Amino acid sequence: MPNRTGLGHIAFEADDVNIAGGSVVEAGGRLLGEVVTHEVPGRGTLTLVYGADPEGNVIELKSWT
Repeated sequence: MPNRTGLGHIAFEADDVNIAGGSVVEAGGRLLGEVVTHEVPGRGTLTLVYGADPEGNVIELKSWT
């Protein structure tokens, strides 16, 4: 869970969030939602998805364009 004591989650920047999310699933993990894209004024476009590894650790996959 993201708000528990200790490591809440770890984030990774990916070239392609959809491909990286697929790799998580293929390795036995799961996605915890859908891939979302958000425009951030003055910064660009953020694409991200949360997932969990096979042990349940929460991971964030994101990319900026």
